[in-house]
Amino acid sequence: MKTNLSIYSTKGLDTIGRNVVHVTLQNAQEAAKTNVLFLKAETELNAYSPLVLKAFTTGMGKEENAAMKLVQSNYRRFTKMVEAHAEFPDTEKGKAAVALQPVIKRAGKLYNEKKGHVSASVENLLAELAKPEFTSHIVTLGVVPEAEALRAAKTAYDDVSVKRLDAKSDLRQTDSATIGRKKLEKALRNYLAFVTAMRGVEGWEDLYSDLNEVMKAARLSVRQGKEPAIITDQEPGV
Repeated sequence: MKTNLSIYSTKGLDTIGRNVVHVTLQNAQEAAKTNVLFLKAETELNAYSPLVLKAFTTGMGKEENAAMKLVQSNYRRFTKMVEAHAEFPDTEKGKAAVALQPVIKRAGKLYNEKKGHVSASVENLLAELAKPEFTSHIVTLGVVPEAEALRAAKTAYDDVSVKRLDAKSDLRQTDSATIGRKKLEKALRNYLAFVTAMRGVEGWEDLYSDLNEVMKAARLSVRQGKEPAIITDQEPGV
């Protein structure tokens, strides 16, 4: 049977491993279940699956996105308040707003920008607004609480971002799915090659046929641009 495992995604390889283990355990050929090559494949799968579920993410992506959304939202509200007062340039508040407009213009709209760009722009804006000449205008406008809300949102985003980077660094120190993938690929290839070699021996034909169907279905999924489908919800045996 064809066993080019490199064509499958990280998740796809995990699915194939699960299917191979499941088919073997469900088959009547008891010798396969105790074979050292099968046990090795099962062991490598059990080590690999948690890495796939981790998916190289810290699990903090949603929290970071929510924090950035609040930064953008507060920034949008703050700039709208300034722009609204700038419509009355002859008033005291209007003059203060006009004085703040160049600073806000340098920051930009920041609606569809990447998080890194938004973070840097808001950081620069807050640094400008902290200068005495601009602080007085913020006081005149009466938007001190709004400016502080923007600063607090930016600080919260920075905290989450730093924690996420630290978590990513910790993940890099652990066994990665790249290493685990190589081990699982090798173990599966060895086991499937063994079953292929045994297909002419009585009692091994059905197992070979079932595993061959697993690999055929996986290749078809790739050709259709899909991930291989799991054939059971059962977890691999331990």
